[in-house]
Amino acid sequence: MLFRKRVFSDEPLLLRPRTPNKFSILHVLAVIAAVFLVGALGGGFIPDRSHISAAALHPAFWLVDSTWRVVAIFIVLAFAARVCQGGIDGVGMKSGGAIGRGILIGLGSIAVTWPLVFVGDGISVVVEKVLWHRIAPQNSLLKAVRHHPSPQVLALMAFSLCILAPLSEELFFRGLVQSYLVQVLAKLRSRFVGPRPAAGAGTKPLRVAISPADRWGGIFMSSLFFALAHGEPSAFVALFMLGLALGYVYERTGNLWTDMTMHSVFNGVSFFATLALQSRR
Repeated sequence: MLFRKRVFSDEPLLLRPRTPNKFSILHVLAVIAAVFLVGALGGGFIPDRSHISAAALHPAFWLVDSTWRVVAIFIVLAFAARVCQGGIDGVGMKSGGAIGRGILIGLGSIAVTWPLVFVGDGISVVVEKVLWHRIAPQNSLLKAVRHHPSPQVLALMAFSLCILAPLSEELFFRGLVQSYLVQVLAKLRSRFVGPRPAAGAGTKPLRVAISPADRWGGIFMSSLFFALAHGEPSAFVALFMLGLALGYVYERTGNLWTDMTMHSVFNGVSFFATLALQSRR
């Protein structure tokens, strides 16, 4: 019990744990539907759709990719402005000095997280070799770098992977999905496990408290969705561990700039390391 109190206590780690947001399943489905609609409309402009690494050599691919990410960003922020406590600040898009603090915390956090991601990547390699007798393939988008894309494509790729992807994915998976799951788990626990208020005239429903178990459940489930959504089986364990770190940091700090910094550094290092290795060949 002492450990659980320390992990998600009201004592600040660097900032106070976030205040749960009251999203509904309709908010989640609306974002997903809008993203799929934009993707479907833009799919006709992408050549070589049968192979994603070939399609990624064309500017149209990254323009469509950027468009649906921007759509997701605006929709989540619109919902947050209406339903979160404090508007978009409530979902973690804080202003003022919190931006700088979030970036600094994110840089420190990703340095601690990186060994976990490497362990996950190593597990994926071992599983691939033992079960399927093959080496885990490289990320399908980063494979496009092997084919020497144009400077325009590289610029669009870097902007999407290092800026838009961290912003859109953290708003969606942490700000929206994780918030929703923590809320749902808290309600389920209070209904089936927690004490019920005594019946009587004038009795008001008690506010559902968020427990450490609810937070860990939301972190675990959103990390699972985060890893599955990338569609990269060979990177599933590494992405899942990255998601756990991002989810934990979000619950502890309530500052999405921290998560976006971690995510951006992770994607940026992966992208530029691939580019540097390819340039030597």
